[in-house]
Amino acid sequence: MATSRPFRFGVLATEETSSRDAWVNYARKVEDLGYSTLVYGEHPSFGGLAPFSALMAAADATTHLRVATVLINDLRNPVLLAQEVATLDLLAEGRLEFGIGAGWLAADFQAAGIPFAPGPTRVRRLEEAVSLLKRLFGDGPVTFEGAYYSVHDMNLTTKPQQRPHPPLYISAAEASRFFRSQHAKPISSA
Repeated sequence: MATSRPFRFGVLATEETSSRDAWVNYARKVEDLGYSTLVYGEHPSFGGLAPFSALMAAADATTHLRVATVLINDLRNPVLLAQEVATLDLLAEGRLEFGIGAGWLAADFQAAGIPFAPGPTRVRRLEEAVSLLKRLFGDGPVTFEGAYYSVHDMNLTTKPQQRPHPPLYISAAEASRFFRSQHAKPISSA
């Protein structure tokens, strides 16, 4: 069952960080100002810190600040991503919020040397990855045959502290465009 959470405020980290001390001080300041969550996005074309390492350092330097990702699905293999998410949630003592999206900035894909597929393809791949990720966070081995991903008898031994998994958020810029185009009904004028 999902945990009900009151309305909260978070900070999307956008500052350039030149050292560990600068990053840790930033995370502590966010916590001291009363924000509940520090969110770190993924944009390889912008450079910056790697999300999982940065968020682990932030969690380690704070006492109750939640840390959150906003990742690009196509840049990550779901099995390896499940392992990263479970590890960070475990080591951050259940303070991770897991955000993932289809990606919207072609430059991020170009920077990673990955083809920038059409929006509907990226969204379908995201949908399949989320389904697989949820299964990987569960107990026992997972076998999965999808259009984009295939896994056979994979059993992650590290599980997230939050069960069944950390809160999962879908970054929806591309997804909302896709679903509107697929499911929206035209508004007729009277």
